[in-house]
Formats: sequence, structure tokens, C-alpha cells
Amino acid sequence: MKKLYLLLFLIICSFKKDNQNYTYNFNNFLEYNDSYNNSVSYMLNSKDSSYYLQISKVNKVLIGFINDKKIRKGFSYQVYNSNNNLDFRYLDSQEIFLKKYENNFVFDKKLIVIDSVFSNLKITVFKNKQRKNIVRQIEILLKKEDFILTNDLMNHFTHGTFNNNEIKFPENYIPRKIVIEYKDLSKKTFTYNLNQFKKINTQLITK
Repeated sequence: MKKLYLLLFLIICSFKKDNQNYTYNFNNFLEYNDSYNNSVSYMLNSKDSSYYLQISKVNKVLIGFINDKKIRKGFSYQVYNSNNNLDFRYLDSQEIFLKKYENNFVFDKKLIVIDSVFSNLKITVFKNKQRKNIVRQIEILLKKEDFILTNDLMNHFTHGTFNNNEIKFPENYIPRKIVIEYKDLSKKTFTYNLNQFKKINTQLITK
């Protein structure tokens, strides 16, 4: 009988948790175009990096997805773009299982100041601490902005390069151009250019 009560209690708690509403605030909007002219956008909160929203096209439909690492949940929205004004319609939620990436990457980085506005950050990614095998070369053109560059954002462009070992990026810079040359996987080079950056005041509720 005690086991039955415990089971019912867990089911009720689970039901309440799944139906809980969350509120997310965003104050930064970024849009990038890749080498194939595909567009991907991000909405971030400069005061809370535990979550972000990514907007991309899925089967010709714009889908927004909030990834909340703190509670390990994701929330989907259908996004409508009317005259550069975005409207969000809540779809559903799902559990997020954080992947463990088996790599021992180590990094060498060099920041080259171009002028008072622009700098160039070069990152060499080695397979391990022996620093013999280079797996990726990353070059980022940075522009002075009121912006916090995080490992999570850079992981989207670099296939999780900084998942296991975080790197400290320069403060108050935004990536204007990102070039990633893969030495170990596809042997290809990918380029991302910042198409739009603006300050926003957007709040989304999961309901």
C-alpha cells in the first residue's frame, strides 16, 4: 500500500511539473547567415546564460526552441515573421538529455587588436594536451558591443567544441564573422556572418 501511495505521489508531482509555466526574458537578438546562405537566429538574456532561444527553418516553417539547461527542458514555438516583427505561438515541451562529449580538447588562443572597434580572435583546437594533432582552426572577427559571448553560443557554430572545456572569451564583443576549419571530421570550412544584431525586450511564457 505504501508503494502504491508513493507511485501516485510521483505521478501527481510529475504531472504538476510538466504543466508548470515558465517565463523567459530576452534582450539580445542575433541573426547569422552560413556558407550556404541559410539563416539562423538567436535570442539571449545577457543576465542569465542558463537558457537561450534558437530560431531556424524546419520544412519551410520557422520554429523557435528554448533550451533551458537549468531545468533540462526545451520549449517549442511556431514563429511568424511579419514585417520583421516576430510572433510566437507555443507548441509543446520536452525533456532535454545533456550529451556527454568524449573529447579532451585543449586550446591555444591569440587575440589580435585591429583597432578600437574590431579585434580578431584565433583559436587552435588540439585533440589532447600533447598538442600534436590539430582538429580545428577557428577565427572570429569581433566587434565592440554591449554583449556577452558565451560558450553555449559558440558551440552552435563549432559542433560542441567547447562542451567539455570552456574557454573565456573577451568581454563586450560580438562575433561579426566566424570561420571554422575542420581538420578531423569533414575536412571542410564553414563561415558564418552576422546579418543582424539588435536590442530587444521580449518575454515568452510556456503556455
